Amino acid sequence: MSGSPAPLAALLGYDPALLRELSSAEGRDLDSLSQAWLLSCLVLALPAGIAAWLIEHSILLAVVAMAATFLLVLNLLRLVHAGSGTAPELRLKKDFRPSPLPVALLFGLSLIMSQPAQLLHTPDNVREAVEQHRTALIAAHLKVQEAVQETTGADPQSEDVFLRGLQRCQFVVLRLRLLWSSPESTVLWTTLFIGVVLVPAALSRVFWSQALAAYEQARYLRAARMVHTLTRQGNADVERALQHYPTHRPPWPFALASPLKQADVQNPGRQS
Repeated sequence: MSGSPAPLAALLGYDPALLRELSSAEGRDLDSLSQAWLLSCLVLALPAGIAAWLIEHSILLAVVAMAATFLLVLNLLRLVHAGSGTAPELRLKKDFRPSPLPVALLFGLSLIMSQPAQLLHTPDNVREAVEQHRTALIAAHLKVQEAVQETTGADPQSEDVFLRGLQRCQFVVLRLRLLWSSPESTVLWTTLFIGVVLVPAALSRVFWSQALAAYEQARYLRAARMVHTLTRQGNADVERALQHYPTHRPPWPFALASPLKQADVQNPGRQS
């Protein structure tokens, strides 16, 4: 087979050499799956940008936080796709299922990132509680400032940085605590966020499982050929080393047996 390489699949950590062994349709399927994984990375990156904006009110910092989170999740997925799969000593079963590692990875990340994502839907009662908290802190700050001025006789500062910070602060942690005080909608929003992130995992089992099975079969066969070749080379090295002894009579009776059946190595057909 000489299918065209899938650039997005290669970006997600799939081996380009193995992708070239797949058919064009299978390469397109893996590219479609990779697009879905990239959308999941973007969904996970958005809450990081939101949190950075609410804390620092900086567009630049929000963009940097989103980009850093996106690249972090992307590289984690690359490691998972490059390192997971069928071990060379195991044969692919007919009931192939995609690796659960991307699901476990994105589930944990989405559970964490769903918390700053909660800030997108702050109810009116939470907003009122936050404003009451802000008003109380400002009043306490002004009271302390007046007491200091009466005691020391110092002039008030022309610019009160702390007061300005209280006026701009979004009280992110307090808002999250208030949201979880009535967890019905919060749990629903968390579940929805996790579900959106894990959509590619569900689709991979419905639409793209054959392409994933073909890729894992190609990886298994390559590993099987490598193990079989190394086994033969090892036996040949042992045979050459024993030829220097006059008592040796070839063939060496304790030749290493390949842990893989030769039929598995020579049969490139896919299991359906």
